[in-house]
Amino acid sequence: MAKNLQELESAIEQLPQKELSQFRAWYEKFDSDVWDKQIEEDSSMGKLDELAQAALDDHYQGKSKKAVNHFASPSFGRLIISNHYQSNSWPIKILRN
Repeated sequence: MAKNLQELESAIEQLPQKELSQFRAWYEKFDSDVWDKQIEEDSSMGKLDELAQAALDDHYQGKSKKAVNHFASPSFGRLIISNHYQSNSWPIKILRN
């Protein structure tokens, strides 16, 4: 078991390709889950309210640019029709099924 970051890095560098691929998949999910939890906590505590309102205000005032049209979401198991906008304040994602 790695005792510090340098040992962990060394262990990862020595993984065979197949195990490195498995590690990447595991880490991507782990990192995504940590990020989602932080966003959920910040959102429930109201930390994002001001930023979200500023982004929506920019959007409704015509100060945003369309960035992406559609994407498939494997986690939802369906195609999501999505309009992404970038405002000066914050990215905005408007979803509809």
